Amino acid sequence: MRLAGITALFVASAGLLEAERSLTAHPAGVLALALAAAMLAGHVALMRASPRGRPSAEARLAALFGTALLVPGMVLLFWQRPGLDATILVVFEVSNSGASRALFAVAATVAALYALGRHPRWLLLAPLALVGGVQFAISSGRSEVSLGSGSWTRFLIFLAAVAALVAAGRVAGGAVERNLLIAATVLGPFMFEAVPGRNASLTAGLIGAAMLAGLVVALRGRVTIGTGLGLLALALTVVSSLASYGQSRTPAVLFGLAGAALIAVSYAARAADQPSA
Repeated sequence: MRLAGITALFVASAGLLEAERSLTAHPAGVLALALAAAMLAGHVALMRASPRGRPSAEARLAALFGTALLVPGMVLLFWQRPGLDATILVVFEVSNSGASRALFAVAATVAALYALGRHPRWLLLAPLALVGGVQFAISSGRSEVSLGSGSWTRFLIFLAAVAALVAAGRVAGGAVERNLLIAATVLGPFMFEAVPGRNASLTAGLIGAAMLAGLVVALRGRVTIGTGLGLLALALTVVSSLASYGQSRTPAVLFGLAGAALIAVSYAARAADQPSA
């Protein structure tokens, strides 16, 4: 019954926002955030009432619906009309300053929610929002295409973020590590997109292969649905980049040989670790 009640409250919130669509961006953002605050306050209360490490279904659902109101609410609250200070996402223009402030606010809010309720899933969203905010912030003051020629500065920021997430996860362990590793793998495709001149570049392909290998090592064999999808997205991004290499079979041959060699080495290492009869 409580699950149905929480769902009904979310539907009521979305319906109220739809009824008030005549509002301008900032007032609509305030309204959305007020509704999100009520839903997330319920989440924190339910988390505190649940046994530690075993969040109830009601707490998880309230977090989901609260996030669905929080993110667009922050975007509307910090909305700025795109101009010269904009990033083009496919066919949409987004203000760099507005997007960075919205994402920083989301990251801070989500970190506070984790501190209050200790739900480890918040540690998936918080670093993604933080890194996204940094990426928009370094583009502030100029207009660019999101999938352009890349930037080593962006690449290094992503690399530092992935390394920090993996290291923090290794220290924390448990559910916290699982969520931080998912965040790290989600950042992988965006990290590869930041490699300058990646299209039709064998060097960029090798960088992508090194990224895949590094993430696989960081996962230490514990591949979940989330991390698996992140690895798949990174692999498809690398393949898409190599597709511009023309009809040459060189990339396919090199990657095939590398894959076979890695598998052979892994089996050899496992055989060496087994005690002899």
